[in-house]
Amino acid sequence: MLVRRSEMEVVGNESEEPHMKRAKQNENNEDRLSDFPDSVLIHLMSFVPTKDAVRTCVLSTRWKDLWKRLPTLILHSSDFGLKSLFNKFVPKVLSFRDGSVPIHNVDFNYKGRVSPPLVTRVLRYAASHNVQQLKLSVNCDVEVLPYLFCQTLTSLDISVFGGFNPSFPNSLHFTALTSLRLRNFSFGDSE
Repeated sequence: MLVRRSEMEVVGNESEEPHMKRAKQNENNEDRLSDFPDSVLIHLMSFVPTKDAVRTCVLSTRWKDLWKRLPTLILHSSDFGLKSLFNKFVPKVLSFRDGSVPIHNVDFNYKGRVSPPLVTRVLRYAASHNVQQLKLSVNCDVEVLPYLFCQTLTSLDISVFGGFNPSFPNSLHFTALTSLRLRNFSFGDSE
């Protein structure tokens, strides 16, 4: 196919590689994300693991505290190379998060054996902040029932593995619960 030089110049921008176009657009170093209101940025960050949301604090002074107002906490040990880092990260997130902001969703997943105090801390935090959706997948001996009686809970998904078979009461008093998924639970006959 024969193309004249003048035709190539006219279509020059269309034939550029996509990364070249991006480089030209970013020559001004425009921060288009920061043009969004805080509520939109926080909403977007709630879809990524909490580890990544916390990392946004280094982007600029405006982003420094946005993660603290997340309505969703996605805490998965698989997002960390070392479990010891995860074990330090979770309590810090719970301590530094803005407690006045309602928490809608807590998703805590730990691959391998987890210490019961860490799970208990997450459960206490979720209950004390009126969580609406709780997803917990752990391998440990932990009693989850004392922390689950939260009237705002609409969705509960719990998996407890590792030889510990927690018992669940015969009746539940979750007035707002619409979704319940339990794995590795037994129901007692004493109540």
